[in-house]
Order: sequence, then structure tokens, then C-alpha cells
Amino acid sequence: MGKIEKSEVDEEKIVLDSVFSAISEPLRAILTTTSAGVRHPGTKGDASEFQWLQWLKTYLPQRYEVKKGFVIDSEGCISEQQDIIIYDRQYTPYLLNKEGVIYVPAESVYAIIEVKQELSRVYIKYAGDKIKSVRCLKRTSIPIRHAGGIYEPKPLHRIIGGLVCLDSSWKKGINGSNVCGALEQVKDSNSQIDLICCLTRGALAISYEKDSIKLKKSTPESSLIFFFIKLMSALQDIGTVPAIDFNAYSRTLKNFEAPS
Repeated sequence: MGKIEKSEVDEEKIVLDSVFSAISEPLRAILTTTSAGVRHPGTKGDASEFQWLQWLKTYLPQRYEVKKGFVIDSEGCISEQQDIIIYDRQYTPYLLNKEGVIYVPAESVYAIIEVKQELSRVYIKYAGDKIKSVRCLKRTSIPIRHAGGIYEPKPLHRIIGGLVCLDSSWKKGINGSNVCGALEQVKDSNSQIDLICCLTRGALAISYEKDSIKLKKSTPESSLIFFFIKLMSALQDIGTVPAIDFNAYSRTLKNFEAPS
């Protein structure tokens, strides 16, 4: 039998840059068109939220649900309305959805993402306040039964906070000192943003240490894919959400049990 040359058995390799570009460009194009063609700020904002929601729904694994709505806890507290909630699809009861308004139990939330037209100091603070309104809610966690016994209650994870936009109000985009300065002004850990995607300028993955902030940056061309991969990595680190104590939710309901 003749010797088979290596070149004869090598499979053609996929060019990931081309794949990622094909995924990114449609969203970039439609958001740019919307920004230029729609004058009313509210309508423009709604259109941008819809496009980001649809994009994440398309490319996130099906275990995750992506919706606009509110987050609630077992004590009856409620967050501000969130542009994008990434939450557990399997264990979130749909009885909490009413007339098209989504109410997600705090335990089910993986990530909160705010959508704006541009990156600015004001919007970094605004997004942080929205994220804080979810992180401050009470979350329960109970033991999980399985075939071999019982797992201990899962420790509560840090809810991922993100901000996505089309452009930046700063001339240097994500590369100037303005971004770091704005992030450093956020002293409350519950208001800290973990991921920023500025489609035309680049994306940031942000880590907070005791006395400093570390930034990992992307190029403008890879902003969306950088954001998506960092988001997926953060979701992977969380694993699964804690098991909800539904009895804790029932205790806030009036006339739930009849007197014995």
C-alpha cells in the first residue's frame, strides 16, 4: 500500500474569523441603520433592545431564556424594569408572566444587560443602578434531591452585569481614561458592570480587585464576539442557578392556606 501524504488526509479547516464576522455584521448594520433612521429616542431605544434580544436568543444555548421584564424575590420586592434578563429556562414558572409582562424569580437570573445607544459616564452609572436593583434582591437556595441522595444548597452566584451600545460619547471610545474613571466612581459592588460592548469601538471584560480595576479589551472588529465569548465564559462559571424555595414565595401570598 502506498504511503498517504499528509496533505491528502487533512480536512479543510473552518476560518473562524469569517464565521464570527458573518454573525456580527448583521446586528451592527441594523443597529447603525436604526440609529440613523429613527429620530424618536424612545422608539430608537425599543428597536435597539429588540435587536439585541433577538440576537442573544438566536446564539445563546437553549438552556437560557432571554426576555425584557422585572425580577422579583420571595419577600415581594421587585427590581427596576430590565432591558435584557438572561435567566434559567427550565425552572422558571410561567405563572409569573402576566399580560406580556415577565416577572423572573431572582434565583433564576444569570445576567442583567442594559441597552443604550452610546457609552457614557451617565449611562455607566444608570446601568449600574439597574443591575443593583436585581443584585440586592433576596435569593433562596435549598438542597437538591438526586438519585444518590441530596446535594447541599448551592452557594449564590454573582449575577453578571452588562452594558451594550452602538457607539461611544467619548472620542477615544473604550481606550481613553474616561471609561476607567467612570467605572472607578462606582464604589458599590452591587452596581459594578462586568461586561461592556460598544459595537463600533470595542468591548471590555472588567475585573475588580481591592484597589484597582483590570480591563481586557477587544478590537472594534471583534467587539460583539469578544463580548459574547466572555459572557459565555461567565455563564459557564456559574453553572446552574440555585434551587428555588417555592415555599418561601408562598409565604408572601394572602389566603394561601385555609385555617386548619
